[in-house]
Amino acid sequence: MKSSDTTTKKTELVISAAASLQDALKEIESAFNDEHPNVTLTNNFGSSGALKQQIAQGAKADLFSLQLKRPLMSL
Repeated sequence: MKSSDTTTKKTELVISAAASLQDALKEIESAFNDEHPNVTLTNNFGSSGALKQQIAQGAKADLFSLQLKRPLMSL
């Protein structure tokens, strides 16, 4: 007998992304949810500077996606 059933285990992924990417990520999320029903995506949209500050202060972010023309090296 298995001690846990991995097919029913729920996982949450937190996505922090630039507000300008909201429409694109919503489309991706819809397709992702069809393939991965046990994963909940939690979106955090905002300005790049605000998101960077949140993460630097310890906010959870499994994916950090920005629309920058230059690399972000300070995190």
